[in-house]
Amino acid sequence: MPKSPSTSCRRKIVPALLAVAAASSVAGCGTEQLDGKVSVAGSPTLEPFISYAVDQFAHAHQLVRFQVEMSGGNNGISRLCDGLVAAAGAAREMTPREAESCKQSGIEFIKLPVATDAIVLFTSRLNKQIKCISLPQVYALTGPEAVGVNRWNASSKVADSLGGGSRLPSTPFSLVGPQPGSGTRTLFVESAIDRIARSRGQQSDLRPDYTAVASDQIVVGEVAANSASLGFADYAAVMRAGSKVRPLALDAGFGCKSPTVANIQDGSYPLSRALYLYVNLSMAAERPSVAAFIDSLTEPEVEAKAASAAGVPSSAAVSAATRSAWLAASGRAGVKR
Repeated sequence: MPKSPSTSCRRKIVPALLAVAAASSVAGCGTEQLDGKVSVAGSPTLEPFISYAVDQFAHAHQLVRFQVEMSGGNNGISRLCDGLVAAAGAAREMTPREAESCKQSGIEFIKLPVATDAIVLFTSRLNKQIKCISLPQVYALTGPEAVGVNRWNASSKVADSLGGGSRLPSTPFSLVGPQPGSGTRTLFVESAIDRIARSRGQQSDLRPDYTAVASDQIVVGEVAANSASLGFADYAAVMRAGSKVRPLALDAGFGCKSPTVANIQDGSYPLSRALYLYVNLSMAAERPSVAAFIDSLTEPEVEAKAASAAGVPSSAAVSAATRSAWLAASGRAGVKR
């Protein structure tokens, strides 16, 4: 009789690279043993989601080797379209150019919404003067016309011309955010800056004199240490900071909405966003381990717990639709179950 398999797997985490190598087990008696490699790349925002899903799967299928490199959504999608990874995680939808790149490479994929997240604006816990800011104020503090604004109320002229908001204090101000290439930064620009900037004949981008750092986690640390700063990062990174920082409510013209789970799920928090996993359907059809892994992470219970690690679980309806879409698309692609 074979020995019982170990229920632990070893992981080594290095900067921007999570490599999981596991050896041996089967989910149950009579179940075909899986092996091979599953490769995932993409946004660091999805790393907690993928890590949880990998851990759950590796306990039952420890001959499967995982290579997970979460160094950026742009990189993940590029590698997916080059046929180098089985799946790519992103905190945004593919651009038309990226979709065309996949098409030109013969890569057929499916987009699966796997969690809900939000970009949260926040200040130091020591900054108690600001609780809610309007989207015009966000633009006036962070957009291309904010260059040189080094006090909160110095943004008032631009903000007032756009509809304004509550009075901001005359205290010092600085902006901290992730560096170019970050999915969080890209989505922040698209959601909070782009429309207003274009309407004013401005370039759609962050003010160039902001403090750019390598990750959302570092943004949180910088803001926690500086009471004059405003930061933006993904929901999970801000929640992990606990009381070190203070999330701000946002007003998009319908009153102040805090970044709560309920407001993020129903989309009333203005900077809510879906998190996606793009899956190479050909690889799923050719490699049973890839298909089985995606099967596992789209199981409602696994997806909900994995999503909680990365942000906010999708609603039950969205989760069921994701599962249904995956089963249908993978079936058409030739995945055998």
